[in-house]
Amino acid sequence: MAYNYDVNLYSIPRLYLKYIVRCNVYYNYSINDIDRDNKVIHINNGKESKNIKYDKLIVALDFKIAPKHGIKLWQLSDYIESWPRIKKHNTVCIKGDIRLVSHIIDALIAIDKKIQYYPSGDPFTEIFDEDMASIFCSFLKERIPNISICECNGEVIINHSSISYDNEIVQLLGAKLDSLGRPLIDRKACLLGACNEYFIGSLAVPYYLANVPDYYPEENTLVKRGLITALNIAEFSVDMKEINSHLGKIGNIFFVSYRLYKERNKTYDDISSTRIKLRLPDYPESLKDEYAYIKISVDRKSEKIIAFQAFGPSKYSVLAMLGAYLIDKEIGIVLTKDVPSHPLILGLNNSVNLVIEALWRKIKKKPNVLL
Repeated sequence: MAYNYDVNLYSIPRLYLKYIVRCNVYYNYSINDIDRDNKVIHINNGKESKNIKYDKLIVALDFKIAPKHGIKLWQLSDYIESWPRIKKHNTVCIKGDIRLVSHIIDALIAIDKKIQYYPSGDPFTEIFDEDMASIFCSFLKERIPNISICECNGEVIINHSSISYDNEIVQLLGAKLDSLGRPLIDRKACLLGACNEYFIGSLAVPYYLANVPDYYPEENTLVKRGLITALNIAEFSVDMKEINSHLGKIGNIFFVSYRLYKERNKTYDDISSTRIKLRLPDYPESLKDEYAYIKISVDRKSEKIIAFQAFGPSKYSVLAMLGAYLIDKEIGIVLTKDVPSHPLILGLNNSVNLVIEALWRKIKKKPNVLL
């Protein structure tokens, strides 16, 4: 379901523009002033100035440019500063990378705010096809009944889903907590077609992670809070033990994505995908329907693996590790049948090793076949 809104989005990479809700975009402009009384925004690109009238002002920001009137989600103080504007409206629109905003969603629902989520897209990795998008949407709707999923061009793109809670933010918003410290939520169905006054979130994080290696230093706030986890294994040199500890904390679900940013200019016609559905063979009967979904993207010409996605219960987190081995050729890790013997995987039960070996055989046997 695609929506048309008269909105103005600033500071969004061109990569994303055709994959988000259709909107008026002014690229490479800076915001000089916002006249809220007359509903006019003044922008300038160094060569010309424009005065743009608006009915609903929605400014979606990344971490690179943050107009003073916009909403940033760097730290708690930004939530506090933004809240007086958000609380006036019944609906809060979430756009972009949900792992940066998931810890506020429950709090907003707990105080009876309706949520609409607009996924952002990545035309290279095509992280979710329609089947996987349906699986993930079902999980989100079960986990957050008050959320409406607004699909853009039939795709749902989320780079990491770790539903967590920030009690300080929850209490700041006035929501009550249950005995486990989670927001008390009135489970109501979200009404579609409600007003859309504010977007919260960052559209550009995956883009910058893939193209600006030094943009996420170790002291970054998100790294400290554990919100940047497995996403950056393929592109950067990181402590794999630390990544593994993050994966173990995710709980109900994990979703990881790796890609080689040097291949970012390839198109869909250059790529073939293999999608695999796996289940651990020694699971109890009660868990027989739990699966992990693996998606491998392969260069048609060279048959090299250039992207990897894994989605499923967190007990499959070892598959996320395998993804790093599959595509991290930059530091010389080569995929062989000895992968299960790597020190990072030693100690896992035999059934996981069997899954890894089965995955390896499928990839090597039919790298360009969509399963």
